[in-house]
Amino acid sequence: MEMEKAISNQKNKMSIKYPTELANEVIENQTKKIPNLVFMALAGASILGSALLTFSKEKKELGNFVGLWAPTILLLGLYNKIVKVEDELLTVVKK
Repeated sequence: MEMEKAISNQKNKMSIKYPTELANEVIENQTKKIPNLVFMALAGASILGSALLTFSKEKKELGNFVGLWAPTILLLGLYNKIVKVEDELLTVVKK
């Protein structure tokens, strides 16, 4: 009986929406619409641009700067993938 009350209380706590959760939900709904290939293409373009800039004579520092974008873009792509998988899992659980 106590376990059921604890689970019920936890569900009630989880159902409360805080302003940050609402903002997160809006961002995630928009992020889910972006295909994963976009992130891969952007990261590849960053790497290629970095290589081209690095091997040019006067733009080595800019090449390093552009090259640092690739990990960030890939992490955003990973976040995108996690959001999509989470959404699929929640959809399956609700059925």
